[in-house]
Amino acid sequence: MISESNSVTESDVYGVLVALIHEMKFFLQMGHTIKLDGFGNFHLTIESETVDEKSDYRLKEHVKRVKCKFTPASHRVTGRKLSYYFCEGVELELKP
Repeated sequence: MISESNSVTESDVYGVLVALIHEMKFFLQMGHTIKLDGFGNFHLTIESETVDEKSDYRLKEHVKRVKCKFTPASHRVTGRKLSYYFCEGVELELKP
């Protein structure tokens, strides 16, 4: 759909997306947060077991997994309320 609505070929769109994924993975693994204006932010976190004493913590033993978190682009409206860009304009209706 992107290539049909723009002057780029489908293979160009695919190539850019593959390169974006490669670059994002590299920078996330280096500990950076990736910010794509109008889209959102990506960063890595870990899920880990807790221990009573810091000296008892073993990285390979207690870390369960690495997770990639995404926070969609947003802005504040009327005080503290957040409006998410992807959700703007959504209309809800009840189905019978």
